[in-house]
Amino acid sequence: MTFFVGSEDDGRRFDDADQIVQAAVERGEIPGAVLHVRANGRIVHERAFGRRDVDEGSALRVEDVFLVASLTKPVVAVGLLRLCEEGALQLDDPIVRYLPEFDEPKVLIGYDLQTEAIVTRPAQGVITVRHLLTHTAGIHHGFPRSDDVMGTLYERAGVVHGDGMRVRHGHTG
Repeated sequence: MTFFVGSEDDGRRFDDADQIVQAAVERGEIPGAVLHVRANGRIVHERAFGRRDVDEGSALRVEDVFLVASLTKPVVAVGLLRLCEEGALQLDDPIVRYLPEFDEPKVLIGYDLQTEAIVTRPAQGVITVRHLLTHTAGIHHGFPRSDDVMGTLYERAGVVHGDGMRVRHGHTG
């Protein structure tokens, strides 16, 4: 598939991208999307697909506004993949190579809120860069407030939740 960004062809330069997004909407993988491509300070392609409101079924428009959360994830992923291209790291590298705190990962298998007894077992394998990029490392999502067990464990470790996660300075665990 080839995209000719910024060229002045017959207007079909984004047909492949349009078809991919339209197919995802038709398969029910996403309710809708807007493709917006700019080159040299101008819009070269813009199209809306699917629904803006799943319950009402109204059509999505290119002018609709979206909540964008976790935008750092794709930026970090691109940076890591560039490092992979340059040979600085590999996707299957153990993260302990870069984060020694993950030397002996454990899996939580039980926690008693009354006694605060923690039951863990050693992880069956190492956590890799690939696991981090695909969110399969087994690390909690970071919003423990709604999770009594993880919220308590985060608090015990000195991690508190406010506008965002942060570690209390000077906390020794």
